[in-house]
Amino acid sequence: MCRKAHGAAFATYASLARRRFRLKSCESALRAFRSSESVTREFCGTCGSSLFWSDGKHPEAIGIALGTLDGDPGGRPEAHIYAQDRASWDEITDGLPRFDADVPADG
Repeated sequence: MCRKAHGAAFATYASLARRRFRLKSCESALRAFRSSESVTREFCGTCGSSLFWSDGKHPEAIGIALGTLDGDPGGRPEAHIYAQDRASWDEITDGLPRFDADVPADG
């Protein structure tokens, strides 16, 4: 679903503790879409930009679409998740860990 929501080979998200997240403006423009049983995606109702996603199984976290940030998010990629679902024409060429689903709880 991430590729379809972004219209790209992959989506780049950062996970953040929901308690550390605060939307400063335009909250009334947010729209939500339930993309699976436990996942809700939020987007801008004005321009359509994909902004956030959250999983009801992990309500303490929020995924932020990094392409929507104006500045450097401060971190760097740590792993490729859902690698088995990547576009057939996309090749992962770096040495980061790969997971067929999300990062394991112990990892």
